[in-house]
Amino acid sequence: MKKTAKILSIVLSISMVIGVTLALVFSAFATDAPAFELKEVSKTGDELVVDIVITDGKVNNLDISFNMDGVSCTAITSTLGAEGAFVLSNPAAPAGSSNISMISIPGVSAGKTIATATLKIDNADKYSFSINIDVCGVTDESNETTDYASSAKVANNAIAYEAPATEPSTEPSTEPSTEPSTEPSTEPSTEPSTEPSTEPST
Repeated sequence: MKKTAKILSIVLSISMVIGVTLALVFSAFATDAPAFELKEVSKTGDELVVDIVITDGKVNNLDISFNMDGVSCTAITSTLGAEGAFVLSNPAAPAGSSNISMISIPGVSAGKTIATATLKIDNADKYSFSINIDVCGVTDESNETTDYASSAKVANNAIAYEAPATEPSTEPSTEPSTEPSTEPSTEPSTEPSTEPSTEPST
């Protein structure tokens, strides 16, 4: 009986060691959600150019849609095709559809520009541009792909401008009034009187 208990104790100890070892191995290969950033490249006249950059992690397939208010997208370019990635873009994609779709078997790592969006400023007084990460697939060492769209972060995800409000002036006007005065005049009249004279005639 004591021998059986000892054997069970050894088996349990070995199982615990194996479990801890596997947990450490999996945690070492655990993948964090990628991080992205919007960077304003230039603003000239009514044209705004914005880069979409991956700043942390790696991504294998990616779908991005735009939120635009007061601006419209005229062009989307990407240099990832030269690095083996397949990129589709649609500047005029309807709401709910992706403006950018990217697939890369080796993956796109931090520091790379996913795409550059050229925007036309339609309302110079107020506009904003931001993105949605709709799909963010990361393939791990075991060839399993996990979608991190819900946890992927986008830094500076609001390229926006709003003109300051113009407040009415509270200073008194220095310009002369053109409206007729309603106060009685204190200056003597130069017009002849039409009333009969009360002085005796000589």
